[in-house]
Amino acid sequence: MGNSLGPLLANIYMAHLEETYMHGCLHSPDHYWRCVDDTFCLFRDKEDVAKFHDFINNLHPSIKFDREEEEDGQLNFLDTIIRRTDDTFPTISTRVKPQDKGLLYNFSSFVPDKTKTSLISTLVYRAYKIASNMNIFHVDVTTLKKKLKLNGFPVHLIDKCIGAVLGKHHANITRPSTTDVPRKEINITLPYLGPVSHLLKRRLQRLVHRFYPSVELNFIYRRGFRIANMFNYKDKFPLSCRSMVVYYTQCKNCGPSEAYIGKTVNTVYERFFASGTGHLSATNKNSALIDHMVKTNDPKCDFVFDDVKILDSGSYDEQIRFIESILLKYDKQNLNTCERSIELQLV
Repeated sequence: MGNSLGPLLANIYMAHLEETYMHGCLHSPDHYWRCVDDTFCLFRDKEDVAKFHDFINNLHPSIKFDREEEEDGQLNFLDTIIRRTDDTFPTISTRVKPQDKGLLYNFSSFVPDKTKTSLISTLVYRAYKIASNMNIFHVDVTTLKKKLKLNGFPVHLIDKCIGAVLGKHHANITRPSTTDVPRKEINITLPYLGPVSHLLKRRLQRLVHRFYPSVELNFIYRRGFRIANMFNYKDKFPLSCRSMVVYYTQCKNCGPSEAYIGKTVNTVYERFFASGTGHLSATNKNSALIDHMVKTNDPKCDFVFDDVKILDSGSYDEQIRFIESILLKYDKQNLNTCERSIELQLV
């Protein structure tokens, strides 16, 4: 997935390039819109399209745009289809991608009713905002109704949600307030258990409305127990690939009396076997583990890599240095020569 800041930083850098270099291009489009890394451009001359494409692809070696031109008077952009018309403005409709299989979660799925109605309302509102006129909206929402019916949604519920969306956003119908006193909202989070949850919701709302009419009770359902909770479906990360950890190892023959605690930002395998720096590397002249095996001169003395224990892990170097230093202060091992790897301010 990458870093969560990636899209934000990419957007900032693209804005910087546009402000710095776009005005100097002789073949710039008349209109230019960008959504992160997707751009929509309008040109007066078709020859300018290729020239502008070459221009933006030469701004930076890491930025390469593909281009797609209109065919038969229409162009796909994001989740929309933009069609050229004889009028001043083009028409815009919702795009259904070829990969779309028409699958949504089924109406009989074990999810709260609010989640099902929210799905319908969200899809209808999306079609309403994209459609450039009500005729296009009617076509798009008809296609949407077919998809919803194939997933088990009843027609009366679909029509009810469509009416609610249109009433709120198109007809601008607002429900009149039944009280002049502002109501305090209280949110309650509960596991979703099917009909039992709906029954509990109704009873609690009746009680609150009876004794505290100025309180509005909202329910938020979270997932309850699932079959997946019974299984460890993720593979265990192998010891050799673990990184950013604090580890413990001891002599196979001497046991805990000759042990060592260390940390590594690289993989554990690299820390033990990297040429010149690994604990068990023959070319490492400063290894406390190798020094122990040489001093004892006992063939039984050995440090088995598979017996290494991970004591703790961290997200960055300074964090695991603190962990290692605390362990060394209170449980220093015989083979450790350093008192700590970072200064501790303990009282």
